[in-house]
Amino acid sequence: MKQLNTADLEKMMKEGKWDKVESILDEYLSGELSQEEKGEAYVNFAQIFARVNNHFSKQYLGNMQSTLGALRKIKSKDAEVDAGISVAKVQEKIQKMN
Repeated sequence: MKQLNTADLEKMMKEGKWDKVESILDEYLSGELSQEEKGEAYVNFAQIFARVNNHFSKQYLGNMQSTLGALRKIKSKDAEVDAGISVAKVQEKIQKMN
């Protein structure tokens, strides 16, 4: 029985080489495997997929948190500018009244 290199498979998934992943799995599963071996291969693939999915989900979450932090800074600066403009307008009106 040919061994399935799960480390290489996981690496290819992380690199987005889905055609290669599919080709390797098709080749492996089309070989002389017992039902138990095929079942084990499917379970291994599901575990790899879950790990890769979690990897990308964590990256996505980190990026979203960074983006939210940047948006909060922008909102804060925007509020400061708005407050500054309002104060300046009030001061200008007061000076015009004198």
